[in-house]
Amino acid sequence: MPVDISIDPGLNHTGWCIWEDGKPRVGTLHVPAKMTEFTDKLEWLKSHIEAMFLDLYETEGINRVAIEEFVGKHRAHEKGQDMTAMLKCATARGMIWSLAHSYAKSVFFQSKGSITKAETAVRCRGMGIGKCSADARDALEIGVAAGLDRRSNTP
Repeated sequence: MPVDISIDPGLNHTGWCIWEDGKPRVGTLHVPAKMTEFTDKLEWLKSHIEAMFLDLYETEGINRVAIEEFVGKHRAHEKGQDMTAMLKCATARGMIWSLAHSYAKSVFFQSKGSITKAETAVRCRGMGIGKCSADARDALEIGVAAGLDRRSNTP
């Protein structure tokens, strides 16, 4: 049966959640810290996301991919940074969007809403997800907001 995927894109850490019949499996792609150049990070992320998509496409098929939609202000403002970080993250998001269209039946942006990190952690525990990164938890939350936690895999 085809899977659904939800993704929390980031240039250093990209969280993912694979939904099989409404059940989540989460993980995080961590770009190696030694990579400092934007283009190197983007290429590394592209190769690893594409490998994940290709493996799932060939073994199970991919139905839907939900990618985080940016809503409101970006954390860069909270950290005293300029919008460069948001633009780089948006570039990564666009690359993932483009790759997903090569493998999935449906690709869309989804906001996770205003749920807090603490609420997301509680939801993860309730769904049987053990220790995982905040990025993986965010990917799970994007999937829940998109309805990927429901047992129907119909787009």
